[in-house]
Amino acid sequence: MSRDERVSVVTLKHGRREQFEGLCRGVHACAQHVRELVVVHMNEDPHSPELELGCEVRHVQVRAEGLPLARARNEGFAHARGDVVVALDVDCIPAPDLFAGLGRHVRTHGGLIMGDVRYLPRGDYNDLATLDERAVGHPIRPHVPRGAFVPWEDYGMFWSLCFGCTRQTYERIGGFDEHYVGYGGEDTDFAFAARQRGVGFGLSGHRAYHQYHDVHRPPLNHMQSIVVNARRFYERWGHWPMGGWLEEFAQLGLIQWEPDGDQLSVKRSPTPQEIRGTLCDSGHGF
Repeated sequence: MSRDERVSVVTLKHGRREQFEGLCRGVHACAQHVRELVVVHMNEDPHSPELELGCEVRHVQVRAEGLPLARARNEGFAHARGDVVVALDVDCIPAPDLFAGLGRHVRTHGGLIMGDVRYLPRGDYNDLATLDERAVGHPIRPHVPRGAFVPWEDYGMFWSLCFGCTRQTYERIGGFDEHYVGYGGEDTDFAFAARQRGVGFGLSGHRAYHQYHDVHRPPLNHMQSIVVNARRFYERWGHWPMGGWLEEFAQLGLIQWEPDGDQLSVKRSPTPQEIRGTLCDSGHGF
């Protein structure tokens, strides 16, 4: 593979040291397809991988209030040198063919292309050869045959865990809106901006494996940022995102919200006990 065909990989990191090492093992296994790994550290000092990856590793620091996911993604793409860039969450381990396959789909079909993220149970991930047989698909995500490409019309299905595009496409979309701070809504906003600017959307059957971690259901630990980001999304697009979570928050008496209205306000913050009560072992970390 020529240098021009290799992809730049961007990942965002805040803590998650163990998961970062898992991602790095995966990158090492397919380093011939990777031009560079750009690690964007959010409100932390740089942490280098514990093994030689076989590609250049560059570190970028972003310091800002909250968890600046949107700004960090923009910084990662700004520092990427390759024409094709793959964004991969730090929780994910790439399959051996992910970067070559997703890069090929980006060059062939253009637009914004999302990889197929499969979810792993709790356990040890050192043996990369066993990950595919252990992982399962997300129950609400569309199934794409392995290695296939499927054009997709529902931009609301976009998640930023694993996606690829050219730097030119990213700039055409306008990057992630940095008014979104913390968790929730910035993915869908980015995808809607892509649709508004005539950027195509597709699903790739090339895989990444999401490493298990416990989840909050509903995500009371992110309620404040979800509310702020939902308001921003409504201002831009005229309807509410994350409706399921907002409905659950309302049922718990935490927010005042009507799906058909234009008002969303916080009645009270969840207590630490309530937040702890939503932590659950979902089997595969959905």
